[in-house]
Amino acid sequence: MKYLIIYTAFIVLAISCSPPVVFNDPYPIDEDNLLTIPDEYQGLYMCESDSTLIHVGSTYIVSIESVKFTSHINDINQKENCAIVNDEIYLTERTECIPIKYINDTIVEGITNDIDTLWALSPQSVARNYQGNIILSTQMKNNEWSIDILSIDKYKNVMYRAINEASEIDEIEKVTPLKNITKLTDETPRYKVTPTQKEFDVLFQNNKVFPVCEYLIRVNSESLIQPIIYY
Repeated sequence: MKYLIIYTAFIVLAISCSPPVVFNDPYPIDEDNLLTIPDEYQGLYMCESDSTLIHVGSTYIVSIESVKFTSHINDINQKENCAIVNDEIYLTERTECIPIKYINDTIVEGITNDIDTLWALSPQSVARNYQGNIILSTQMKNNEWSIDILSIDKYKNVMYRAINEASEIDEIEKVTPLKNITKLTDETPRYKVTPTQKEFDVLFQNNKVFPVCEYLIRVNSESLIQPIIYY
């Protein structure tokens, strides 16, 4: 018998992870910050690599893990902060109700949706337009920003690119000087760059610098998941 389990999604689109190369400022340097993510990027997507659902909202990007479960009602009622009320499982800590279906007098089934915030618009996380793409700049610490790229294709799917372990650092050094900022606690070398806008243009075009990390396939049917309220 399966018991009720709440999952947390961990996917490749981990924008908050510290990359091997950071930038001195948000880019592109000559563009203003967007107040919202453009409408054409907003929607529900599925990761090509592992089918994780990604929702791009007006000011956030979240992953959604939908898990179908089957459980005995006694197991649910015995769990702390968990109870069956009016054909729903009420989770007090999450202030959430999960609709359930009775298989028989003692067994129920349902679907949980666990949400993990990957990126949210703030003074430390800014979005800017760049040649029809969206550049997400996230402040790691003072004068250190990670750069991520979202590009939409003719099918309205989105390609996610970022500097990561697969990036060829020497390709960056051909364009702009690298400053070594590696600390003793760092597992891999880390560098900082301060490119001009023209130099950033060259880096952006190089897939060896910004390799494709994930391909997000647009999902037309919102019925794949239960209604969710985002905070």
